[in-house]
Amino acid sequence: MDNYNENEINIDIGLILVKLCNFKTIRNIIILGAVCGICAFSFSKFCIPEQFTSQVYMYVNNNAVVTTGGKVEINDINASQKIVESCIVILKDNVVMEEIGNMLLENYNINEINKAFTTETDKDGKIYIPVSEISRTINLSGVNETEVLNVSVTTKSPEISLAVCEYVADIAPEMVKRVIDGGRIEAIGAPRLPESKSSPNNTKNCMVGVFTGVFVSLAYYVLRILLDNKIKNSEEFNQRYDIPVFAEIPLYKNSGFTGRKRGKSADNNLPDAESFPVVEAYNSLCSNILFSCRANDCKVIIVSSSEAGAGKSTIACRIAESLNNIVGNVLLVDCDMRKPNIHKKLKKENKRGLSSVLNGMADFDNTVVKDKNGLSVITAGPTPSNVAEILSSKYMDEFIEKCVQKFSYVIIDTPPVNIVNDASILTKYGAGVTFVARSGITRYKDMERAAETLKLVDSKITGVVINGVTAENVYYSRYKYYNSEYGSAAKDGANKINV
Repeated sequence: MDNYNENEINIDIGLILVKLCNFKTIRNIIILGAVCGICAFSFSKFCIPEQFTSQVYMYVNNNAVVTTGGKVEINDINASQKIVESCIVILKDNVVMEEIGNMLLENYNINEINKAFTTETDKDGKIYIPVSEISRTINLSGVNETEVLNVSVTTKSPEISLAVCEYVADIAPEMVKRVIDGGRIEAIGAPRLPESKSSPNNTKNCMVGVFTGVFVSLAYYVLRILLDNKIKNSEEFNQRYDIPVFAEIPLYKNSGFTGRKRGKSADNNLPDAESFPVVEAYNSLCSNILFSCRANDCKVIIVSSSEAGAGKSTIACRIAESLNNIVGNVLLVDCDMRKPNIHKKLKKENKRGLSSVLNGMADFDNTVVKDKNGLSVITAGPTPSNVAEILSSKYMDEFIEKCVQKFSYVIIDTPPVNIVNDASILTKYGAGVTFVARSGITRYKDMERAAETLKLVDSKITGVVINGVTAENVYYSRYKYYNSEYGSAAKDGANKINV
């Protein structure tokens, strides 16, 4: 589109928060978080094997420590800390692991050992425990850069964990003394039998599941909002295009927009005239259309959309009624002969209409009917087989010329631009198209496609009406403000849609 706004489209955090803060979204986030929490808890409790940890602290010292006045020299402390690091390497050596494996095989039966380790058989038929199996259960670490070494053993059996921890404590002093000259290590207390499992932590895993579910659902909704390519409101629309938005029409109670699916048409109800936001929206719409008509010196207003179900026929009826109240002598013509709808909304017969005039079966004056408010209407009439041919004929030119001569303004309801080319044929009679987009349904790319189609016939979109705007799509609940501040004024006399 020629008037596409090349500026960077900003991400409105406030608007994202407004869209997230609705009952349905919050409910879904809570449900997904709860489901993920329950799944995580169940998996942790029934699928992850229990682990038991036994530990002992061992003090590492340098035999060359010299004390003066009860104080330990800093160099001696540094030397002991280096010995701690050496002890970790020594005690994780395969020789120590093999010795621990042999001690386990001597003191425990194979069934008890198999609870904690996977045993193997050598070529001579002798059972042994691989050193890698034992090594993975033992964790050795220095305690906060002190001279203390923490030995912890975690297995599926509390008895085996205790035994391995005791073996390490027994083996360590002699091994360190033999390998490190001047080094000494001794246990501080004795290892204890684990009274409870160390893992899994079912409560912690449940909370991780809850937070994961909430985070994933939030990320989904935020991403859906950011990637949403549907027209929502004028603020978002104006970030993309320089096309004026004539009005935002709120979703009123009898609009018939019961679903949010593309192509789902509204029913034949017109807006509730006592709904103040709707009244104000249509007042703004008619004012802007009048300014546009006078600026373009045009009396013919073409109303269309990109797809069915946007509510263009309702908008056309309301524009016609409002203009008729203001200037009088307004004609509404239903040029959507393939799927006529105006006669249903205004509760008129459709036995004869536009098609009857164009094919010479009826006189112009005899085809014009009046609604209860004095608006002149020409319905579509019986659907002919050659609609496009009739609309592009000289008879249509003569019809429009007669309309312009007899009436102050002519409102033409056309089929959707992207479905058939009828609207493109009719655009030559006006300065452009008043484009109706349904909030949350009409996509930007559909509107761009419609604009490109109109450009091919040297026409354009003069303004946009965003129809069926819900509270979640109204920027920061604008209409709530209208209701609270000006609603009382509407009850005092603004019950009719006027400008």
